[in-house]
Amino acid sequence: MKFILFFLSIFLNSISFAQTWQQISDFPSDERDDGTSFVIGQNAYCGTGYTAWWSTCKDFYSFDMNSETWSSVSGLPIGKERQYSTGFSYLNIGYILGGINGANYLNDFWQFDATLNLWTEKTNAPFSGRSGTVNFILNNTVYIIGGRTSTNIAINEVWAYDLVNEIWEQKNNLPFGSR
Repeated sequence: MKFILFFLSIFLNSISFAQTWQQISDFPSDERDDGTSFVIGQNAYCGTGYTAWWSTCKDFYSFDMNSETWSSVSGLPIGKERQYSTGFSYLNIGYILGGINGANYLNDFWQFDATLNLWTEKTNAPFSGRSGTVNFILNNTVYIIGGRTSTNIAINEVWAYDLVNEIWEQKNNLPFGSR
């Protein structure tokens, strides 16, 4: 009996700490994959990507985490549609870099000012176009890592972009191969 009570108490205790999911409002546009996102304050910005109808997108939406509502925001300019770009934010500004538009691998760099609802093209990255890169930010620098180039080869390059001085610098490649 002690054995049964012991396991029953463990079971009941684990139920009390279980997480539950709650559905919120759906993404307000066509389903897609390979999009990008970034967060500014209490808003998550999601956009670009590839639709189920084989087309790349340029649109963006904002999800207000306080009210749990979506709204449309300014999208990229016509002709700048993409998938597999990388997104990040720094000091209340959103950024996206690179990706693919059809067979074109991109190295263009865009900045989004949520207050003005405006995209501004920055200087292109000094490396060849690529998709599927990852990034992280330390202090005032974003590090762009790996990705795939137009030759469909995964790479091990690491680039740093100083977000204050707007300067690109190549760093040592990853020592453990391509990503």
